[in-house]
Order: sequence, then structure tokens, then C-alpha cells
Amino acid sequence: MAARLADLPDAVTVPAGDLGRTMAAVAACDWVISERLHPLVFAASAGVPAAGIDYDPKVAGLAADLGLPLAGADVELTAAGLAGAFEELRGRGEGERARLRELAAAARGAAQDELGRLAAALKL
Repeated sequence: MAARLADLPDAVTVPAGDLGRTMAAVAACDWVISERLHPLVFAASAGVPAAGIDYDPKVAGLAADLGLPLAGADVELTAAGLAGAFEELRGRGEGERARLRELAAAARGAAQDELGRLAAALKL
């Protein structure tokens, strides 16, 4: 993927490492593309516009839930196709970032509710 993005001057790849560094790196991005689920979750949590690469139903499901472009399905998986998708997202401005942060907060709340129900069911 890094080779395909080589003609995008500000493209950065983040190697696997500690979670805090990865989340901070994602939060500092203008936009994110990933074939993996968690970077997309981190991006949405930080309000960073993102696109998934369609390889796994989890990624496709998250992209659909968050209204994110899905490369390989909605977007041509080329540097030009990805750059166009992100220019469109960037054009949505701060409203897109706020929308993503709201969706992430709602998902966190729903997850906490589910954990509460599970703990009650297990009488923890």
C-alpha cells in the first residue's frame, strides 16, 4: 500500500507499535486509509476522515455504519481514486469530523451499556 501511495506527498504509514503511539499518530492525521479495522476505529474516535479497503466484512460493515468510503467497492483502489475520495471528505470540513466523533461516542456508550448488561447477567 505504501508503494501505491508514494505519489501522494504527505502519505505516512504507521508501523505496528504501542497502542498509545498508534492512536496519537492516527489522531494527528488529516485522513486515514486502512485495510484493518482498528485504525478506522481510532480515526473515527478522533474525528479523522477515513476510508477502508474492502477485504473483510468487518471493515465493510464499519465503513457502512460510519458512512466512510470503501476502497475496492466505492472507490478505485489507486492513488488517484483514494486522493479523490479524501478530497471529497476533506470538503465536508469540520462537520465531518464532528459527525465521526459523535458516532464514535455513541458506539462507546452502546458498548458500555452492553458490558453493563453482561456484568449484570453474570452477577459481577
